[in-house]
Amino acid sequence: LPRLLERAGPGSAEAGGSIAGIYSVLVDGDDHNDPASVSRLAKHNWTPEQRKLVMQLRSMVARFEETRDLRAIGAYQKGHDGLLDQAVDFVPRIYE
Repeated sequence: LPRLLERAGPGSAEAGGSIAGIYSVLVDGDDHNDPASVSRLAKHNWTPEQRKLVMQLRSMVARFEETRDLRAIGAYQKGHDGLLDQAVDFVPRIYE
């Protein structure tokens, strides 16, 4: 079973397919918002284009979360930080 779980994701063209899976994550304690870890092999399952998009998305989400307090008190002004501007426009749509 562990070998099958590690293989989940887009398969190579030579292999002729991919493996899809739905996993449940058991959490310890009350915090159900704690993120599940990303497989150490995930980056090897993505194409270079997918890897680039994932890294951009992670950067945007991180910037959005780092500046939550600034935005909450009204200190954020559009135009001063390009990455933050993109994050403010895009990340809330992911959270919906």
